[in-house]
Amino acid sequence: MTLIRLQRRVSVIVLILAGVCSVFCQNAAIRFYSKVNDPVSFAWPPAVLRVGSLGFTQALSDLLWITIVTAYGAPQLTVSDYRRLSGLLDAVTRLDPNWYFPHYFATIVLAQNHETLPQANTIAERWIQHHGGDWRLYFLLGYNAYFLLDQAFDGGKYFALAAQFPEAPHYLRSLAKRLLADRNQKHTIDELSEILNQITDPTLREMILKQIKVER
Repeated sequence: MTLIRLQRRVSVIVLILAGVCSVFCQNAAIRFYSKVNDPVSFAWPPAVLRVGSLGFTQALSDLLWITIVTAYGAPQLTVSDYRRLSGLLDAVTRLDPNWYFPHYFATIVLAQNHETLPQANTIAERWIQHHGGDWRLYFLLGYNAYFLLDQAFDGGKYFALAAQFPEAPHYLRSLAKRLLADRNQKHTIDELSEILNQITDPTLREMILKQIKVER
């Protein structure tokens, strides 16, 4: 009985120490991502983040998310604030890659500053790469490309991908068609073929096939 009691006490002590270490590591990570000078270009690998969380990846991502919401609630955001948000959102989406809303949030919020706009697109693309298409993320990528980066062809590509989803607004199809048919831009056959391989809409496919013939 004495040995069993000793084992139980050791187990309790180990659990308490693990909990204390976890909280310490999580708070350290929050402070680090909130103060790092250039979080836009800095990103810990997912494996390092998971090891540092001591198995409590969702708990750490929740704590970081609270920090993000608090920071975004500031009356006026500076460039430095957007940089910190970029680092925090990168950490959250890497810690919990199956949590959709931070990806969606990042694609909208980080696009509001030209320095963090590339990171907004990267986080959205990362979700699509691992989970497949989502019309809202495709739409936001199209919006960022066309309205913020003045890239009509890329905007049309993303709007076309978004238009394939039944729940997407109907106007996206005509908008994509107009942007992809922009005569002021030269498109390579490889670019057009890449879009063609991803689109199933008959109208858009016919239009792209015609453009491929013209480019040839």
